[in-house]
Amino acid sequence: QRAIFKNVYIGMRALRHTIAAMENRLVAACLLCPLGIDDAGQQIERLDIAVYLMLDLNGYTISGEFYDNFGMIYVKKGAALELYDTSADALGTIISYGACAIGNYGTVSIYGDVDVMSVAEYTDGEQTGTYAGIYNFYYQPDWFGTANIANGWVSSVWNSGNLNVEAGCVSFIDNSGYLVISGGIIEGFLFKDGTDAGAL
Repeated sequence: QRAIFKNVYIGMRALRHTIAAMENRLVAACLLCPLGIDDAGQQIERLDIAVYLMLDLNGYTISGEFYDNFGMIYVKKGAALELYDTSADALGTIISYGACAIGNYGTVSIYGDVDVMSVAEYTDGEQTGTYAGIYNFYYQPDWFGTANIANGWVSSVWNSGNLNVEAGCVSFIDNSGYLVISGGIIEGFLFKDGTDAGAL
């Protein structure tokens, strides 16, 4: 079944209550970790996908501010997140104002016309940049993230795992993992030596 959230603005706290109220046990198995405090002293809750979530944004937005590289939405090892947007205008958006929008050790698939982005900036020594829309992590040969992009737009992907681009648009790919591009639009690349994902 598909979970449809219709709030104009969906914060992490509201999303938690919506998921908890659903009878679909696969969706209800998603766990939330309260792990941060924002500048106003409000608790920030990261959405952890522990099993499986098929999410239809239905033209609306999930946004949050979470200062942690695991991301505003964190897909755990063995878990899966599928993103759709069945609205007429296809305005569904996931946007992070803190760090990465989606941190991934499982499988993230974009099948709908969904925008995934981070607008948060970072500084690393003398370099500055913007965090990734999707960050495919790598820990060991059997523990890494896979992203399948078959539609939509992603601001950037940091790929230390497995990335498959079939359609849609990715503005920038920072790649040190396994990469397959069979379609879509890629606007920029950075290819690394792969030492942080040696088995791939």
